[in-house]
Amino acid sequence: MNPTFLKQEAKQCVNGNRFVLLKPYLIIWIISYLISGIFTFITMGQIGFDTLASFELEAAVDMISNSLTMTISSLLTTFITSPLTYGLILYYNQFEKEHYADLNIVFSRFSNIIKIFVITMFVNVLVTIGCMFLMVPGIVLACAFGIIPYVYSKHPELGIMDMISLAWKMMNGHKMEYLMLELSFFGWYLLGAFTCGIALLWLLPYQQMTMVKYFNSIYDSYNNVANTI
Repeated sequence: MNPTFLKQEAKQCVNGNRFVLLKPYLIIWIISYLISGIFTFITMGQIGFDTLASFELEAAVDMISNSLTMTISSLLTTFITSPLTYGLILYYNQFEKEHYADLNIVFSRFSNIIKIFVITMFVNVLVTIGCMFLMVPGIVLACAFGIIPYVYSKHPELGIMDMISLAWKMMNGHKMEYLMLELSFFGWYLLGAFTCGIALLWLLPYQQMTMVKYFNSIYDSYNNVANTI
């Protein structure tokens, strides 16, 4: 498997179709913004009322309140956008195969929103625990489980632990390769930061198509090996 070749293929697939491939990202961004904005508006209104009722609140109480607000807002945003992110992968998979994608497919995973949220949070906790002990275990876990949304796109019927187990097996011998592929886009993210996100409009379709092609290559290779055993 040649990541450079996959990136070249992805670039050819994206060329001339960038706006079509940006549509699901725009949907996720808008929904995320609306959720966080509405939640912040509601909670800030509540905080303002409490402040009038009790003007001399301690700084520690304010910090806890703000932290709780941010945590709940983050969890709510993750809960709503996680199935959209999984749907985005289906969208790119369809486009990669057919050079066409139905935008409705982005919303198709809401029927499994609880399962997807649990998977997302479980993997995040595993990676966080790995990083708490040493950075290397965290990176290894992130590389091993980074393909879980792609695994889910192929096998939504699997249980959470079976999905994690399959992702771990599929990434055996590919973790460093996956890390290097992710890091190859690091310069583009820096450029995106310097251009206030404008460069990301070029990067995101290119990167996501590359990752879809990369996962499909790993998936086909894994199945070929499994079928010969």
